[in-house]
Amino acid sequence: RARFTGLRNALLRRRTLAAVPEGQPFFFFPLQYEPETSLETQSRGWWNQREVIRWISQSLPIDRWLYVKEHPLMLSGIRPAGFYRTILSLPRVRLLDQRLRGDDVSRRAEAVLTITGTAGWEGLMWGRPVALFGHAFYEEFEEGVVRVERPDELPRMLRSFRDREVPEEPLLAYIAAVLARTPEGIFIEPRTYPDAAGVVLGERNLDAIADVILQRWHGVGASQPVTAAGIAEGT
Repeated sequence: RARFTGLRNALLRRRTLAAVPEGQPFFFFPLQYEPETSLETQSRGWWNQREVIRWISQSLPIDRWLYVKEHPLMLSGIRPAGFYRTILSLPRVRLLDQRLRGDDVSRRAEAVLTITGTAGWEGLMWGRPVALFGHAFYEEFEEGVVRVERPDELPRMLRSFRDREVPEEPLLAYIAAVLARTPEGIFIEPRTYPDAAGVVLGERNLDAIADVILQRWHGVGASQPVTAAGIAEGT
């Protein structure tokens, strides 16, 4: 597969957009990295990204487009070529160049549609509403996040996003509440983000993570069985 990666990339880029067209209202669906724990365990059954894109395409208002962009860390050749061919064959769906900055696309989108991705949080930061299919840490922000329960909800939901903006005051209040309840410490994979490895593996950061684990551990009742879910919930 690796032998054909260069040729496949060249052919794919001939059919992708190198920039977001001006003056065209659109929704943004950023693809998530696969395999990924959050997609497999937090998607609420919406784990098949290709089918989710198909449902969105069938639900688009007649004057709206859907722009899809590959995850920046997704290595070439991992997804089968048929995955991209299906996306490119859908009506009013365009594939963006993987090298485009996702936050620049979110800023110009009418709304961000995601399964469990942090791209939804980026969209909120730009005042864009979010259609969330699975679970994410920002899902409780009702002023900007709409939970998708069934495919037949999508047409009405997408129409409701016309010229809608997330109110700034409730968003700032939500951010303040999240920061107030967020423990200190950075918990990311240093092999994936080598530039941050020094901070992540630093003594201060490791101590902060250990403190969180100990706090949850001490919250476990002596008469209760110790489980991962119990430690995470502090019960």
